[in-house]
Amino acid sequence: MKLKIQNGELKKIDEFLQTLALSGKASRGKVKLKRRVLEKLNEFSVDFESVRNDEETDQTKRNEQLIELIKEDAVIDMSEYANQLTALKDALEDYGEKMQGDDAIAHDVLLDALETEVEETQYQEVE
Repeated sequence: MKLKIQNGELKKIDEFLQTLALSGKASRGKVKLKRRVLEKLNEFSVDFESVRNDEETDQTKRNEQLIELIKEDAVIDMSEYANQLTALKDALEDYGEKMQGDDAIAHDVLLDALETEVEETQYQEVE
């Protein structure tokens, strides 16, 4: 199970996961996912700073590379936590707290990624 989330959304996802109050499998899935999101966020930060500080490339080209990097998908391998992620997806679908701003965006992005991957995994299991 591999989630695809744009690099530019990782920080919102990380902050959103921090605020979620869940229990059981959903909570375990949240913790496992948060760890992996942080790893990807750190990789993205290193890459971003590397491009930003590249003095051999002109500013226009650097800006283009930074925008491309922000839009690039981070692939988060969660294969060993499929059950917990399914529970997390279910909990997010029924999450009763009101959300706005970045939390609402992160909720939507994360749920889209989870739905896509969970449905794909279930489809593969049927075949």
